[in-house]
Amino acid sequence: MNGSRNPINVAILGAGDGGRLNWRALQRLEQRIVAVCDNNEDALRKATAELPGVKTYRSHAELFCGAPDLDLVVVATPDDAHLAPAQAAIQQSPDVHVFIEKPLATDFEDVKAFCVLLQSAPGRIHFSENQSFTYPVQQALGLKDELGPFLTGGTY
Repeated sequence: MNGSRNPINVAILGAGDGGRLNWRALQRLEQRIVAVCDNNEDALRKATAELPGVKTYRSHAELFCGAPDLDLVVVATPDDAHLAPAQAAIQQSPDVHVFIEKPLATDFEDVKAFCVLLQSAPGRIHFSENQSFTYPVQQALGLKDELGPFLTGGTY
C-alpha cells in the first residue's frame, strides 16, 4: 500500500481506543510504529501484545528524551491533555509532524496556546475532528443487524 515511499517512524501518545485506531490505520499504510506512550500500565501491556517489539514509555517527557528518530507523533491522549505533548513533540525535532485527535483543545487558554504553536511550526501540526464516536453515528451502527450490512460509510 505504501508504494515506493519509505515507511515513516511513528510514536503514538495514548494507548487507549483512539491510539489503537490510529496505530492500526498506520500499520495498514505500512508505517513503522516505533513507540507508544501511556501512563496506564495495562494499556501499555495491551499495546505491546499487539505491537511486538515496540518501545513503551510512561510519559511524553520520557519518550522525547529517549525516542528514536521520529517523523510523526500521534497525540491520542485524553481530550484535556493534548497541548503539552504537542508542544513537546514540536520542540523535540524541527522536522517532526504532529497529528492530534479530536478535539484540539477543551478550553480557551489551550486554544490560544495552540494558535501560537501553529504559528511556530507551520504545516507541521494536523488535527482530526471525526464523528465516529458521536451518539447519532453509534445509533446508526447499532441498526446494522436490523438494516443489513452497510455497503459503505464514513464520518468526517
